[in-house]
Amino acid sequence: MLVGPSTPFAPEVYGGRVDEIGGAWVADAAMAGQLARMGASMRSMKQVFTRFNASFDHGGRE
Repeated sequence: MLVGPSTPFAPEVYGGRVDEIGGAWVADAAMAGQLARMGASMRSMKQVFTRFNASFDHGGRE
């Protein structure tokens, strides 16, 4: 599983070697800006992220 805000979502990029991709993007830009100005840690900024997971079925290929 690959996780990160900059993780590409296209399965073609991985040539069938990855089964799941997870990532996050900022869902509340105003709140993210406010927390950043306050010096918030990444852990406390989780509340402004929206997460997604994608599973890719490669037909049993490894």
